[in-house]
Amino acid sequence: MFLLKSLLKANIYCVCFVAFISGCASTSEPTKPNNPITVHATSFTDTNKAKIEKQQKSVGYIKDGTYLTFEQVQLGEEKNSIEIAAATPTQGGTVEVRLGDSQGEIIANLKINKTGKWYNWQTFSGRLNKPIKGQQKITLVFTSGKNWLFNIQSITFKNSPGN
Repeated sequence: MFLLKSLLKANIYCVCFVAFISGCASTSEPTKPNNPITVHATSFTDTNKAKIEKQQKSVGYIKDGTYLTFEQVQLGEEKNSIEIAAATPTQGGTVEVRLGDSQGEIIANLKINKTGKWYNWQTFSGRLNKPIKGQQKITLVFTSGKNWLFNIQSITFKNSPGN
């Protein structure tokens, strides 16, 4: 603390990313402008039913009504599209991407289709209804009339051309 005050008095400036010291938990890495931001599914901060599949470093046991919340996702500059890496031998289902909690504003809907196996990963892409940026709380809500839906490995936010 004394060294930092001394450096500031000497007009030396430094920028530090100190999420742990400030008491914040970050689920994504700091970003450069317009770089894609990938959030690993296992870094969720809240769920009602899902479980981490440690061997595959993914989230499974997803049923209709399951949600995953990611607090403090650091998006940096504006993002207008999303990609989800998912796998399923079933008919899949839909991912509602929401701002805030499981009742928040829906900013995207992505259909996850059959990939053949529980760990046969494919990327499913879609546009966000509106661009988002900065620090956000994102919740994925999974819907379908079926039992087991799919496994999720990662979520990527991008700034894609044409929006």
